[in-house]
Amino acid sequence: MKISKNLLKSLLLILPLIIAIIFVILFIQKNNELNQTEIKYQRFVESYKKEKAGLIAQNNTLKILLQSRKNNMPNIVNLYDWDIQRLKEKGLSNPVRDILSDLKNNRELIPYKGVLGGTMEFYDKESWVLNNKWVFAYFEDGHYGGYMLLEYNVTDNGKITWERIAATIK
Repeated sequence: MKISKNLLKSLLLILPLIIAIIFVILFIQKNNELNQTEIKYQRFVESYKKEKAGLIAQNNTLKILLQSRKNNMPNIVNLYDWDIQRLKEKGLSNPVRDILSDLKNNRELIPYKGVLGGTMEFYDKESWVLNNKWVFAYFEDGHYGGYMLLEYNVTDNGKITWERIAATIK
């Protein structure tokens, strides 16, 4: 079966056009994928900037608290009477003591391992209940230690839950 010259000429004219259309379609598709990737990247950068700003603020708070400790500032508890009453209604008999005692039982919150056989522990005599939401705690293993800012929440049955906000080794 012979292909006529006219059909062959038509195919030779149409084939580059079809290939060009395919390349244009692929280019548009890849360009859309690149735009989507760029949008995701910009969202990630914005999220990173917000998180970084929050961490800087937390770090500055920790520095201030560390400096006040170095200046021998007394261990002040900033719980209002109504905070203490609310915590008692939730099942804590002595809120400050109960909070710091519960913290001592949650060593897994310390993000650092002990060295030379030491075990990281919280020390309640060097920890502060800052308010009805946060605790500033000292921890060490006997060789080195650090400070941590934690958020706590007391449930209606007196159970205390913890979230580590920031930690630093001194």
